[in-house]
Amino acid sequence: MTEIRVFNPANPTELVWSGAATTPAELVEMTRASRVAQKAWGRLDGRARHTQIAAFLDAVQARREALAERMVLEQGKLQGEALGEVTKSLVEARWMLGRCLESTGTIMASARPNMRAMRVKRPRGVVLAITPWNFPVLTPMRKIVPALVFGNAILVKPASDAPGTALLLQEAARETLPEGLVLVVLGGAQVAGAAITSVDVDAVTFTGSTDTGKKVMALAAEGLKEVSLELGGKNPAILHDPFDLEDALDHVVRAAFANGGQRCTAISRVLVHENLRNAATAGLISRISALRPGAGAEAGATLAALSNRAQFDRVCTFVKDLDPTETNVLTGGSVADRPGGGYFFEPTLVEVIDPQSKINFEEVFGPVLGLEFYSNINDAIKRANAPEYGLTASVFGTDIQALRQFEEEIEAGMIHVNHGTFPDENMPFGGWKASGVGAPSVGQDADQFFTRIQAVYEGV
Repeated sequence: MTEIRVFNPANPTELVWSGAATTPAELVEMTRASRVAQKAWGRLDGRARHTQIAAFLDAVQARREALAERMVLEQGKLQGEALGEVTKSLVEARWMLGRCLESTGTIMASARPNMRAMRVKRPRGVVLAITPWNFPVLTPMRKIVPALVFGNAILVKPASDAPGTALLLQEAARETLPEGLVLVVLGGAQVAGAAITSVDVDAVTFTGSTDTGKKVMALAAEGLKEVSLELGGKNPAILHDPFDLEDALDHVVRAAFANGGQRCTAISRVLVHENLRNAATAGLISRISALRPGAGAEAGATLAALSNRAQFDRVCTFVKDLDPTETNVLTGGSVADRPGGGYFFEPTLVEVIDPQSKINFEEVFGPVLGLEFYSNINDAIKRANAPEYGLTASVFGTDIQALRQFEEEIEAGMIHVNHGTFPDENMPFGGWKASGVGAPSVGQDADQFFTRIQAVYEGV
């Protein structure tokens, strides 16, 4: 038996959860139970599924405070961010719920007499969802609800750093849904690998790092299983000629430092037009230096802890190893000095001197923002597109020609004009290049992953 132990990121000596990883025998039993549950669930009319999923969402809502508390303890979120995450997950889920009532088929033209040709959407079957530690409620819910809506069963393998929230979601499911329809698998890479290759798993949706995503894809390919990979980002914001610079800076800082910068959609680079150099630099320093690291509901806290020791060490090492000939730390850059310790890093702004510096290409996943300057929009877009990632990007400006050029040329799955990198519930969520593979599991296009198309020829 492998034991999982989770410690509070704000107080690493405090054990907040412990339990056993799923054994190979238990995994076999769970995948088989999911198969049985899916067969019955997939045959239900969409209206019947709507009623039961709505009850599940009500049960999640009833656990809002418990879920938020668990996130604060396991993941290190600020309490307000944790409560907001649950709320956002339910907003997205209730929008997705409406898709239960949509048509699942289309009658097509047929060249043959007495023949009805139909294009029908069928459930994938049993879906495996591998989810990260940074959004332990939002990300699982983004996979659980669409899976259920389109007639699938789902196994959720949460990060070992944040299992408690997933177990609360499973509890809500067992209270309202057929047994076996939503099950939680616990463990590390070995358990995830066994689940991916299980004969009873039909598709895999993964959210996490690009390197791990490649391993997931390789394992899924052995069984020719459908995959949806939502991966990392190195997301730029371009400050070209904003109508209101102060408002634009507010958007950038919120998008860069929410959840301690531990968002795949976080702005991690800000490219500023030379005309705005002094004002933008001063505004960013002022805003970033005012952020206060803290835990949970701690008074005055505006910046969350890094969620685990490995990520804390990674951020510390990344900043420490920056080449001073390529970069200049303008504010922050060190471990936050807080009574009681914890995985807190100062909110950091780094001026980029050399565009080839690693800070322009490597995902930090922490409270670190790179700042660089450009002279024209062509240069800005070229720099923005330079990394291997293409998840999301923002531009702030009034020059219509420049904004249109940004929209047409930026290489990212999600782009924002005069807005930070926060997505809406009904929009596709996914990246280009090394930021994603396959159909998105979120938004209007989620059916592309959670269903498969069947051509039906019916003689009449």
